[in-house]
Amino acid sequence: MNVILEILADPLQYAFMRYGLAEVILLSIASGLVGVFVVQRQLTFFAHALSHTIFPTLVLAAILRLDLIVGAIAGGLGT
Repeated sequence: MNVILEILADPLQYAFMRYGLAEVILLSIASGLVGVFVVQRQLTFFAHALSHTIFPTLVLAAILRLDLIVGAIAGGLGT
């Protein structure tokens, strides 16, 4: 049993792994809260359409070396 715990805890000796774990935990909490709001308001189709519109504009903004926020806003307004 101790060997399994050592294998699972071994990557946490690196700072970037600890930071990554903290980010995943915070992101999961935020996604859970937003997800409940989206489902309660019946906005799931809009959220799906918005994600499919914003992602290509983010890629285009990255290719053109523009600010990604500008690309996301342009994609959001295009929806």
